[in-house]
Amino acid sequence: MKLAHAMIGIAEITGRRAIALISDMSQPLGNAVGNAVEVMEACSVLNDTGPYDLTSVCVELSCAMLELGDPSKTGCQVKQSIFRQIDDRKAFAKLMELIRNQGGQFHEDGRIAFKEGGGKNDFYLAERAGYIEKIDAELVGKAALALGAGREKKEDAIDYRAGILFSKKVGDEIKPGEMIALLEAADEKKIELSKKTLDEAITISDTKPKTLIRHILGKITKDSEEINY
Repeated sequence: MKLAHAMIGIAEITGRRAIALISDMSQPLGNAVGNAVEVMEACSVLNDTGPYDLTSVCVELSCAMLELGDPSKTGCQVKQSIFRQIDDRKAFAKLMELIRNQGGQFHEDGRIAFKEGGGKNDFYLAERAGYIEKIDAELVGKAALALGAGREKKEDAIDYRAGILFSKKVGDEIKPGEMIALLEAADEKKIELSKKTLDEAITISDTKPKTLIRHILGKITKDSEEINY
């Protein structure tokens, strides 16, 4: 909240209009954490097959941007326009255009050709029955870093294929041996290091936790504040 108000204040000082959205940070947004896996997930959102939480936040952010561009339009009008762009695949076509313009490569069937990397896969499995109570987003980021999806030092190379793909979210019931996530890296040692971090990141409880109905919890502008916890 402090950061949101600070950013709105900076925008006002510089003569800019701004909208701050307060989002849920109790777990990673969407299912993918990494480089290639997140690009593929972005494609799924624009093909209307993406995770509900990620799609919801993307639509609300797009609404805010379009409202800033044309204050005369209502939220409902803007949202309808966004869904039309997804339904007629114009939004997806624009993403493909951006990738081509930046030198991205494609397979003959139209799929994005990602850089070489990864190569080793393994599952992160539930050790006991229960419910996913929490997935610490910061620790998940460190788990992805252990796979090679980011840099610890400036000179480190990034493995663009490395990453995590979750199959369970907060509130989901799990059984012993059931898959919680799929991990990919260049070697098995990195995967084992990542698993140890996920052990700390994921909390399993005996009772089903309360989950949020909304993924956007508030909206702040210069003149108003709406909080929907």
